[in-house]
Amino acid sequence: MPPAAITCRDITKRFDRTLALDRVGFSVHAGEVHALCGENGAGKSTLARVIAGVLRPDSGQLLLDGAPVEIAHPARARALGIGIVFQELDLFNGLSIAENMALGHPEAERLFVNRRKLADWSRPFLRRVGLQTDPGAPLGAQTIATAQLVAIARALALRARFLLLDEPTSALTEEAADRLLNLVAELRQAGAGIVYVTHKMREIFRVADRVTVLRDGAHVSTKAARDTSIDETIALMVGRAIDTTARIDTAPRADIALTVKNLSTRRLKNINATVRRGEVVGVAGLVGSGRSALGQALFGMEPWTAGRATLAGQPYRPRSPDEAILAGCAYLPEDRRGQGLFLQTSVRHNASAAILCRLRRGPFVRRWQETKLVRDELAKTRAKIPALSAPVSALSGGNQQKVLLAKWLLTRPALLYLDDPTRGVDIGAKADVYKIIAALSAGGTAILLASSEMPELLRLSHRIMVLHEGRVTGVLAAATATQEQIMSLATGMTQPPPPIKP
Repeated sequence: MPPAAITCRDITKRFDRTLALDRVGFSVHAGEVHALCGENGAGKSTLARVIAGVLRPDSGQLLLDGAPVEIAHPARARALGIGIVFQELDLFNGLSIAENMALGHPEAERLFVNRRKLADWSRPFLRRVGLQTDPGAPLGAQTIATAQLVAIARALALRARFLLLDEPTSALTEEAADRLLNLVAELRQAGAGIVYVTHKMREIFRVADRVTVLRDGAHVSTKAARDTSIDETIALMVGRAIDTTARIDTAPRADIALTVKNLSTRRLKNINATVRRGEVVGVAGLVGSGRSALGQALFGMEPWTAGRATLAGQPYRPRSPDEAILAGCAYLPEDRRGQGLFLQTSVRHNASAAILCRLRRGPFVRRWQETKLVRDELAKTRAKIPALSAPVSALSGGNQQKVLLAKWLLTRPALLYLDDPTRGVDIGAKADVYKIIAALSAGGTAILLASSEMPELLRLSHRIMVLHEGRVTGVLAAATATQEQIMSLATGMTQPPPPIKP
């Protein structure tokens, strides 16, 4: 093993009274993939941001190739050959894909005046991450998965010696994630040092040479990947055993909660589906298949061009989210920060936003009732909240997701559409979300669960509906389905099997 290329010595970082990093030591070598693990709030992203010059440590030292170095800002990190892909993407929806890639690139920024040359420059990097999208298309019109790949392509364009990847596959399908992991292996072979931050254990043990675990801001362990295991790593992360295999064992009820016939929008074509009370129907598909579009249509965010539906026995065709909520539908979006939360307002206001009409007395909100309802619902999710008055932006990703989940659970929905509900959350928070889904199923809530993780769909669903280019290509019994069957249907390469009756 060559000498450490980047070394962190006793790195300490505080945010007000919160100790985010407590004298953490860490290193990554050239030609090595070093995985950084821990629950949300453990300090992983903070450490990566310190290395990338986004944050200044309160104390400690950074060394590059054995020599002390001060990285005061991201431009200095880029000059030193250090690139980062953030978990919460630092992209601009109002710019094109190519323009986003060029930002911060010393050579490409000069091409802004020539759109054709800028597009030609960006295409090879987009192709490396599997994107054939028009570089001139506005980023705001793309899915969050596409935006994540654009951020990775931008980092590749910098040709960094060291690359920090913070949850790079959190919004990607299995196929896109597999392509990215192959790319990580190629970069390692070419001599790049890579810090890989993820909650997905299988990815870690596929690409990592070493694994470092952080807990509560402190270094717990660093081991060669070959000398540890998924179960041992999880135990070090959370300090408790977690069952990662148990399936939901509740049985759906006989009565139908949702019926959809020939639902069409600009992105969906003749969707037919039924969901019984207490049933979890998984929604699988590749990027652009219509998973998110289905949730948005059912929640009144996208107009229907054809079709009809019933929800809880009543005709259902919402023209707005307000109508959907009143009818008993709730939708948890995949982009919690962009579509789900008001980041600068309090935890209490975020959690109660969808039920304020129930809490009013005249023009006023009954704060005591709001506080009690929010506190009780958050307790069910096991969210770690410093105070209900704290801004939700101050929480870790997993706790933000639990606040968003509590918001919709407070509406007591008959139908809950969950769009990648465990995206970017740690193994402990994921287990908590799984328990909530099981409890909702046992209580009779009908659930549509869209996920980019096939093992998650197989574990949590009773049936799995597969989409391809806005159409249903098949419905499988989750208990007997395989990932290969799902992928075949998701790519549109097989004839759909006979539909399974609900």
